Amino acid sequence: MDKLLMESDGIEAVKWAIDNDDYIVALKNDITQVASLKDKSYSEVERILDHNFLKLIKNRRIASPMLGSH
Repeated sequence: MDKLLMESDGIEAVKWAIDNDDYIVALKNDITQVASLKDKSYSEVERILDHNFLKLIKNRRIASPMLGSH
């Protein structure tokens, strides 16, 4: 679970895949499904996703020192 991230191709992709354009509902459903598959609570999966995202962003900043410099 230390590499788990979620992404989508946007609202149009969600509408195409599940015939519903409520992006938040789709993401919450994904978190619920992962929690069930991994025998974790919803909040635990949310925490893991948040942690992994922050770790990814931090690593990208370290790998790209010129990012943001003008």
